[in-house]
Amino acid sequence: MNCVFLTGATGFVGTETLARLLERPEREVVALVRAPDAAGARERLLDVLERLGLEEEAGRVHAVAGDVTTPGLGLTDAERYALADRLDAVVHCAASVSFSLGLRESRAINVDGTRRVVELALQAPGLERFVHVSTAYVAGTRPGSFAEDDLDHGHAFRNPYEQSKWEAESLVRRHRELPLTVVRPSIVVGDSQTGWTSAFNVLYHPLQAYARGLVDTIPADPDSIVDVVPVDYVADGILAALEAPEPPATLALVAGEHAPRLVELTDAAARYFDRPPPALEGEPPDGLEAFLPYFTVATAFDDANARALGLQAPRIEEYFDRLMDFAVASRWGKRPAARPSVTARTSPAA
Repeated sequence: MNCVFLTGATGFVGTETLARLLERPEREVVALVRAPDAAGARERLLDVLERLGLEEEAGRVHAVAGDVTTPGLGLTDAERYALADRLDAVVHCAASVSFSLGLRESRAINVDGTRRVVELALQAPGLERFVHVSTAYVAGTRPGSFAEDDLDHGHAFRNPYEQSKWEAESLVRRHRELPLTVVRPSIVVGDSQTGWTSAFNVLYHPLQAYARGLVDTIPADPDSIVDVVPVDYVADGILAALEAPEPPATLALVAGEHAPRLVELTDAAARYFDRPPPALEGEPPDGLEAFLPYFTVATAFDDANARALGLQAPRIEEYFDRLMDFAVASRWGKRPAARPSVTARTSPAA
């Protein structure tokens, strides 16, 4: 697979995936970048490569100005046909991960955007693999074990994000002619080896509020499962889905049996910030309401397929301090820091 079409290359997971793709010297990447024209797309992509320390690989990455929310991905018919003829694989990372968008807005990006990427893939005569990045939380509020081949809709969702991602995954699975692997990350945090992140969301918001002394109580279940994985593990999983000779239909990129309970996470934060742990009761703190449903999760994700490929996420206690060191040093994203170069990193242990 020499030519890979990548969506979401300027996003958190997409950026890390782009870096992994460029580790393979023979690979060419075509990245769909939201921009008004080709020059703007190229400029945005070069900014990403600079942050990655991969400017020297610019000749192997081609920016295409477009948008998953626009009919035809914002490309002309001729551009789509020419692109489809080149493609060996598609990695679809583009999505809205906002918990606050309404269902219509979430669907416009996550469902309609996925449909347009599928339409392009179906035009590619040499397509060997389609990797769709979903989420473990297509499980919604279903309690108990959630297997990698589960996708029933007998449960509720916490927010429009989860529902729209469930609908998008259902859409791609209906196209049985696609050489499809769906990857399902859980809550994605920074790099396990460096703590680096470009996206301070989900867990980072309550942790930042707690570090600043703004949160003393959280209405939550101390035994709830907080399934957290580092972004380097997720990118490794996406590359495994792309490159394995016979990948499974689904890879749950989750902590699985290593997922901490909420009380373990709050204890780690208390130790790091040298503060009393928050009481897991009381009223919701202002500004954190969107994240609180993830502190009452009773779903345990099975990751048998991922482990069969040699993938296993590290325990968060092994890298929690590195996450917080980076967050504090970067002032929770206000002082951007370059990502350590790929060549300076080692692969996470399987």
